[in-house]
Amino acid sequence: MVRVSILGTLLAIAAGNLAGQTDVPKSFGTDDGAFTVIGFDGFFPEDSADGWTGTGGNSRSSPGAMLAGINEVPNGAFVSGVVLYVRDVDEAVDVHAELCSSSWEIVSGEAGVLDCTLGGDGGVSTSGAPGSAVLYMSVDRRILYQDSVPGLDETVAPHFFLRVSAPGPTTSIRMARVHWRRQVRPEPGFATFNDVPTDHPFFQFVEALAYSGITAGCGGDNYCPDAALTRGQMAVFLSKALGLHWPWEAVVAARAVARQ
Repeated sequence: MVRVSILGTLLAIAAGNLAGQTDVPKSFGTDDGAFTVIGFDGFFPEDSADGWTGTGGNSRSSPGAMLAGINEVPNGAFVSGVVLYVRDVDEAVDVHAELCSSSWEIVSGEAGVLDCTLGGDGGVSTSGAPGSAVLYMSVDRRILYQDSVPGLDETVAPHFFLRVSAPGPTTSIRMARVHWRRQVRPEPGFATFNDVPTDHPFFQFVEALAYSGITAGCGGDNYCPDAALTRGQMAVFLSKALGLHWPWEAVVAARAVARQ
């Protein structure tokens, strides 16, 4: 199909152009990964009564557990792992980390389900002699900030967070890195367009374009999947999909030229 071949060619060219540029972060697409850094100042005591026992130049400590939200990860992204940089200060007690979600029902506001098994049933812990340590938590989770939970009648708004604890004298955290990549949204159970039914080979991808506002179809509740794509239509697709915008410097320069 013309639409698919043109878009595929353009994206392949773009990927090739970026391949030799080490300073360009690969934060879009379905295969290349990205990461979100949570500094020590992004962690707070689980119990406000615990407070902090130390806020040094590169770490934060508390006698109890500490929490940090990961809501800077884009909605719909797939989280593959979390790396935590901690300090184990007690030979007898290990530092333990978990990835959790807590959901609230959107309409009633009541608390829903608390789940701290997103990074494995037991989370991850340090072991061995005290000192600086790096914990890697393998995750296989799509992050959705609006979802439905089995057993609840309403749609819920989940909050995702890291929980780090070291029962004993203190919990000390330096930073965390959440590794993720963007995904094509899961296909819905119904079709938006009459000519792209649920069994169409491109159904999931057409629905993703419609859901994200990149296309409204060709009119009459149709998408016209076999129609040719013009250069003008291509510009709309790519601009919306990539979120292209005018940097403020370019806008100022353009206005300065226009005033001359």
